[in-house]
Amino acid sequence: MWGKAGIDEHTGALTPEQFNRIAEEHILENGGAGFNRVVKPTIQAIVELVDVDGDGQVNPAEFKSWLDAIGVSDVEPAQAFRQIDTDGDGQLSVEELVQAVRAFHLGQIDVPLLGR
Repeated sequence: MWGKAGIDEHTGALTPEQFNRIAEEHILENGGAGFNRVVKPTIQAIVELVDVDGDGQVNPAEFKSWLDAIGVSDVEPAQAFRQIDTDGDGQLSVEELVQAVRAFHLGQIDVPLLGR
């Protein structure tokens, strides 16, 4: 018997498809506010790990280290960096990175900042 949100009432299980649908509905609701709330702490933590110069942003070398660390080898780092650097200042802010992750999940860019 299936209950609320398609959860099996006996096992409490969701299929992967059900989980993805529910997560997408909740995370992407309100124009992305839910997505930002969920993803921003993760992005902030990653920035703190790769930000070797301690300026709170990600420069091109740090960005390449990020992609290398998560095993993304099919993306040209300089081109991806330019795509994400929406204000053109040569640094990636946490907000720009959050928006890039959102754009990836919406199929707008092909830069998987959280891995494939």
